[in-house]
Amino acid sequence: SYAALTHMVAHVCGLDVGTLTISFGDLHLYNNHKDQMARQVIREPYPLPTLRITKDTDNIDEFTMDDFVLENYQYHPGIKGQVAV
Repeated sequence: SYAALTHMVAHVCGLDVGTLTISFGDLHLYNNHKDQMARQVIREPYPLPTLRITKDTDNIDEFTMDDFVLENYQYHPGIKGQVAV
């Protein structure tokens, strides 16, 4: 959602999108998810998709879901795991 918001702000301001850097302060892994994480980290990432905004507006409040197109999005099959409670 932050990446989409970054694109929206850049679009209405007439700017190019730069790099979005996120830092996690409290990221943790449950014991019953170790196998799933091991599978996740060995996967080769796909090329990043492109978010294209089709509406020409300078008002961020005018966007709807129909104004966004995600191009060349590839993904790996899901990795199932138990919900940690």
